[in-house]
Amino acid sequence: MSVTKNGVQYAWHRLHCTRHTYASPALAAGKSLRWVAGHLGHSNPELTLRQYAHMLPQEETDLSFADFGGPKRPSQTPPPTKTPPV
Repeated sequence: MSVTKNGVQYAWHRLHCTRHTYASPALAAGKSLRWVAGHLGHSNPELTLRQYAHMLPQEETDLSFADFGGPKRPSQTPPPTKTPPV
């Protein structure tokens, strides 16, 4: 199957690949699923989710930004060592 535009014939599968080339980096960069769905012309973000779920960032499990009032976590970086004067 091909598409002809302005007298130029394009292969359908190559045009369709550009959609993936556009959507995948957009989702990986953090654009919302609804935003990408709108730009692709999908009537429902569910279609976009089924196609591109593997490109969505993984859920964040590190809650170090939250302060629940408990004991403070030890620093992950060791304190700087003092070098003896020479």
